[in-house]
Amino acid sequence: MDLSTGTVLAWDSDLKWPQEELDALCGLAARLLSAAPGNGPEMGMMRAMLATETGCQVFQRGTPQGDEVFGCILAPEAAIDDVFEAAAWVFDDLLPGDRAALA
Repeated sequence: MDLSTGTVLAWDSDLKWPQEELDALCGLAARLLSAAPGNGPEMGMMRAMLATETGCQVFQRGTPQGDEVFGCILAPEAAIDDVFEAAAWVFDDLLPGDRAALA
C-alpha cells in the first residue's frame, strides 16, 4: 500500500476485491499506523494489527515515517510473527538502501 496516495498497489488477483474495500483497507492501515496517543505526528508506528473473532489484519511500514506498507488479511489461527518477519524480508528486497539506514 502507499499511504501517501491511499492506494493498494497489489493484492491477490484470485480474489475480486471491490475498490471501496481496498480503499477502506488502506484507510484502516493509515489510521492504525498513525501517531500513537501522546506522541507527535512524526512518531508513527511501524507495525499494527487488528484482531477479531473472524481473523486479523496486519500492517507493517517499510521504513519509519515511510508511506509504503505491507498488509495482510489473515485467518484467526495465522502465525502473526511469521507474517511480520516475511514483510520485513519483502521490504529488505524492495527498499534495501532505506532499510539499511535502520540498522
